[in-house]
Amino acid sequence: MNRRTFEINKASQKIKTSHPNCLLCGRQPVDGAHIVPRNNPAKKNDPTKEENIVSLCRRCHVTYDKNKTMESRMDFWIENGFIQIAQRIRNIIEP
Repeated sequence: MNRRTFEINKASQKIKTSHPNCLLCGRQPVDGAHIVPRNNPAKKNDPTKEENIVSLCRRCHVTYDKNKTMESRMDFWIENGFIQIAQRIRNIIEP
């Protein structure tokens, strides 16, 4: 495992420990979900930062990942009452 993967996994595990329930439905989380995909080329996208990860159960994570565009990802969070997360995405992807 390279250093970057280690840091990503470490941040994800910390989120899962500090937020023991799914942000959307309250179930026990399985994943630390990145609000912007790890491979997004935006300069401000740092998948090792905890503020770029949220706790989601597997079902909610799969539902979220169906949103392929950043605009649809922001809409997802707004529709679910998490305007602050949508704003974080905008801050990451804007030049």
